[in-house]
Amino acid sequence: MSNASEPNQSASPAGDEPARRSGIWLGLLALLFALAYVVPGLVGHGPWAPEAETFAMVQNTLDGGDPVAPVLDGKPNVETPPLYTLTAVGLAHALRDYLPAHDAARLATGFYLLIAFGFTVLIGRAAWGGRDESAGTIALLVLLGTLGVLYGGHLMGTDVALTAGIAMALYGLIAAPSRVLFGGLWLGTGIGLAFMAEGLFGPAILVVTALLMPLFSHWRRGRYPRALLTAVVFAAPWLLVWPAYLYQRDPALFELWFWGHNIGPYLAGIDFSAPQSADYWLRTAPWLTFPAALLALLALLFRPYPALTSPGVQASLVLSLAGWAVLVFSPVATELSALPLLVPLAVIGAGVVPRLPGWVVKPLYMVAVLLFAAAAIGLWALWIWIMQTGHPPQLDLLAAVMPMDYSFQWQPIAYAAAAIFTLAWFWIVVRYRPPGAAALLVWPAGVVLLWGLLTLLHLPWIDLAEPELAANLKQLLSALP
Repeated sequence: MSNASEPNQSASPAGDEPARRSGIWLGLLALLFALAYVVPGLVGHGPWAPEAETFAMVQNTLDGGDPVAPVLDGKPNVETPPLYTLTAVGLAHALRDYLPAHDAARLATGFYLLIAFGFTVLIGRAAWGGRDESAGTIALLVLLGTLGVLYGGHLMGTDVALTAGIAMALYGLIAAPSRVLFGGLWLGTGIGLAFMAEGLFGPAILVVTALLMPLFSHWRRGRYPRALLTAVVFAAPWLLVWPAYLYQRDPALFELWFWGHNIGPYLAGIDFSAPQSADYWLRTAPWLTFPAALLALLALLFRPYPALTSPGVQASLVLSLAGWAVLVFSPVATELSALPLLVPLAVIGAGVVPRLPGWVVKPLYMVAVLLFAAAAIGLWALWIWIMQTGHPPQLDLLAAVMPMDYSFQWQPIAYAAAAIFTLAWFWIVVRYRPPGAAALLVWPAGVVLLWGLLTLLHLPWIDLAEPELAANLKQLLSALP
């Protein structure tokens, strides 16, 4: 079987040139999307409710607290290893003259999110690159358009670092059978990064995936065991140093971390007959994974042979199944826990995007245009009202979610950026039209536009509302018929 990451050698150089130029432009566009997605909202607001505990540990460490076991509410917190906290501390210290501590610390999220994006491109290229040009770029665009990333990818927290580690390890796993040192380096480092981000959850699903891969012929090569041993060597420092320091610091803390926060909750909470979290994930997963999971399903249904014979897709599929199986039976998993599993879904789904027929692309394009155009018009109209009157419109639906005592704040740079986001999305709507699959760029571009307008036009208002925003939204949604 040929390596899926190798380019198609049968095409003539002259015939490849237009596709190569198109791929370069698409890659540049995706890079701009990624930056426009990551940057807005990283700075300019205080710690939000989901970030409060993380920033409390960052602030304690900045004030001279223990970096091995950061203190939360006066007690050492060892729920997760301190990789994200230490990264945030380093950024806050380095940028202390330029940014408030909470803004500088949140840049750690952007750092790990960009790592995850970069490895998503590499995985997509390895999975589909021999069959589809720009496969890695398409995988990134699918990931950018997935709603779960929008929800969890902009908060100060460990899940983004875990996502970066799992993406890195998956890339190494795909490369391992043919490139022992290279694959082992990224697999082992990714496992270590995932461990230092959130403990044993990430390494557990990665190890299970690695042990299951010999079910496929590509991984039954003699080099694969050597690559796994290489990965163990590169993972060992990550897996051993911090636990050793923690045990030296206090054996009771080590036991609390290992049994209390890693092994114990799973052993105590698993019910294989009827997992309590199954209903939760049935309600949450459809919107959290949209559209990556839908595209992944279409890829497996309509391109089964190229999908299931691609080592990259095989590894992504096994990792995804192993990870979701753990989440479904986990008593402690949340929406953010699913963030790392959106990467393999996006990679699988990337394979079907260039093959979608025009009769499918056109209605999807129209729905996306109408949806995001309505959202953009609404957000701009709201901004204009607040700018003209100095206060929000007195609407019952809006008052149920947002505070009505907000006063307008003039931020010209943010407003200029919001205008650029809007014009760029409009250009994409006009430039990429059906029946070509490129018209589907309107979806990830629309997600970037929506996030950009929310954070560039209304961030001070959202920041004011944030302490009760999530509860108000849940109450409003529950009241809907």
